[in-house]
Order: sequence, then structure tokens, then C-alpha cells
Amino acid sequence: MKYFVAQKTLAPFVSNHLRQVTEEPIIFKTQRGMSAYGYEAEVLADICEAVLAARQADVLGEQQFHIAEQCVILMRGFARVGIQALVDEATGYEKVKKKQELQIKLQAFIAEEMQDWARMFPEEFWFELARIESVHYSAHSRPLRWGKYVMMFVYDAIDADVGRELRKRNPNPHFLQNHHQWLKKFGRDKVNTQIEKVITIMKLCRDMPDFKAKFAHVFKKTPLQMSFADIDWGLPISTPKQKAKATGTNG
Repeated sequence: MKYFVAQKTLAPFVSNHLRQVTEEPIIFKTQRGMSAYGYEAEVLADICEAVLAARQADVLGEQQFHIAEQCVILMRGFARVGIQALVDEATGYEKVKKKQELQIKLQAFIAEEMQDWARMFPEEFWFELARIESVHYSAHSRPLRWGKYVMMFVYDAIDADVGRELRKRNPNPHFLQNHHQWLKKFGRDKVNTQIEKVITIMKLCRDMPDFKAKFAHVFKKTPLQMSFADIDWGLPISTPKQKAKATGTNG
């Protein structure tokens, strides 16, 4: 790189800073463990500007014309997506960065091992859920679909990635092995806040369709891509006294 910017046709258009950074490259290790030289992403834009300035001054050699054309293409690309993003995409680092960001997020939410059981969902949550479904509530008899509600309205609404990770780590949640037992304090705090929001919305609703509409309105800007059609609602609303089949939930 330093030999390229040192060419006689380009030298007058190269800043002292650009000359210095090309003479002192960043030494790093490749994924194969080999040493290599690199530069800050912005250096590429500085070189393009020098080449285009030389072309404007009509001092480029004929063999350098194609380089100037490539610099024009690159500068247009920089304007569209930004220098750093373009380099990340070209080198494949964007995928690595997203994976790292996901790991950091999951580490903030999820513990390495399952924690001791402690009540997370207050009785008020289940009572309001039963009310808007018009079903009889029993602490020892909760419908299976309520576990799906918990995932959609609480965990997935907080963060879809967290919801997926909890399903992966705890594929068969049941009493004393609930999803919330995998959460760190940060995650539990988020869940408590979300539960309070959901309870508030339920209290304002007459029935489940009303709740679905209000919930979708409130959380329309969250990462959750909701599809209520994915749930077999199967609501036994023909009579308020009708009981749902007993089963566990993941609360």
C-alpha cells in the first residue's frame, strides 16, 4: 500500500496522515493463524480521493485509468452504506459481528445453569388471563395454550432471540423447570416489567380478541414479529364455567 501511494503521479495528492498510516500498517492474525497487514477502513476512501484528485489534475497514466474508475465506484458505495459497513460486508465480518452481538445479549439475559425455582408470574396474571378468556381459573389447572401465551406475550415480546434461546435450553418447561429459572437478574427484571405491562393491558380488555388487538398496538415497534394465527386459540368461551384441561405452563 505504501508503494502505491508513493507513486510520482499520486504523491502530490497524498496527505501526510495517509502516507503515515500506509507506512505503519496494523499487524493482525487471520483465522488460519497467519500474520497479515491491515489498515483502518477509512484509508481506502483517502486513497480513492487521492486517485480522483490526480485524475482531475490530468496526471494519471493510461494504465491507471481503470483504477480511477474503480475508485469512483467505491466512493459511490461508501456514500450509500458507509465505509465501515462496506468493509464488514466484503470481508464477511458483518456476520461475525452479529453473532458476537447476539452472544453478548444472551449472556446478559441467560444464566449458564438453571437457577432455583421462585415464583415469577403473580396470580393476578393468571386470573386476568382466565377472565379475558371467560374460563374458570384454578392454580392447579392451567390450559396448555397458556404456555404459548407466556412465550408470545412475555418472552418473545421482550426479545425474539431470548425467546428462541429459552426454547432451545428448556424445550419441555414444567413446574420447577420453568423458562424464568434460566434468567439472570437482568433478564428477570425485564420479565417482571413485561408481566406488569401485560397485566395492565389485560385489565383494560373485555375479552381475548380485545386483548390481542391492544397488545399488537402497544408492542408493534418491538422486535417481535407477531402472528396470532400461529396459535390454536381453541378458546372454550361457550360458558364461563367451562373448565380447560389441566396441564402445566412455562410460567
